[in-house]
Amino acid sequence: MKYILPLLLMAGIVTAQTYKFVVVEEGQPLPWEEIQGDAQYWSQYAATQDVDIAGNNLTNVGTITSTNLQIVGGSPTNGAVWIATNTAGQGTWVAPSYVFASRTNNMVISNATITDITFNSEKVDLLSEFDGTTFTASMDGIYAVTGAVSWYTLVATKRYSLYIHAASNFYYYEYMPGANMTQMHQAFSEQIKLLQGQTVVIKVQQDTGGDENILGSAGAHTRLQIARVVDL
Repeated sequence: MKYILPLLLMAGIVTAQTYKFVVVEEGQPLPWEEIQGDAQYWSQYAATQDVDIAGNNLTNVGTITSTNLQIVGGSPTNGAVWIATNTAGQGTWVAPSYVFASRTNNMVISNATITDITFNSEKVDLLSEFDGTTFTASMDGIYAVTGAVSWYTLVATKRYSLYIHAASNFYYYEYMPGANMTQMHQAFSEQIKLLQGQTVVIKVQQDTGGDENILGSAGAHTRLQIARVVDL
């Protein structure tokens, strides 16, 4: 009771004509006429105070100025952002989604076989969305899918294909060298809408007539990065 009526008076929600006194201590009313011009009395309410509205709505708020504003609840974490979840203005904390993985050793790709790339070294996976081969979106959003696959010992005029298989769609990349090559870096980059539970897998295929190698190394020649860039 100590703070309720002074705050209401200061906010203009009630007036002195409605309440002729405020409660400063339980059972000790203080007449309005004695405090309305008392700067020392009102200074205690200029300091920072916790306000508990006990689950009720706080409406018609103009500007909140604070150097350390906290919005709690909904399991906030470092780097999370607060987003609206409906047109009524309700929201929730959303943690960032980011994966970086690479391949550290060579991977044999058989002739004329679409093969999933396994990235056996996971550097970052903030939301545990990646299992080394398949990325599964934890929430709706636009995801940036980027990376590269390094082919080793390429054969002239043969087709080397790469697919981003995402949300039942294929994003297709193809390369056909004009001469034999020791190495080719096949980069990819797409921004893809994913719904919660939809997946991304990187696949390759080659038609040289024999086995080919995907190069793996500590330098992350073959790598994958996925980041949610827009929340939906």
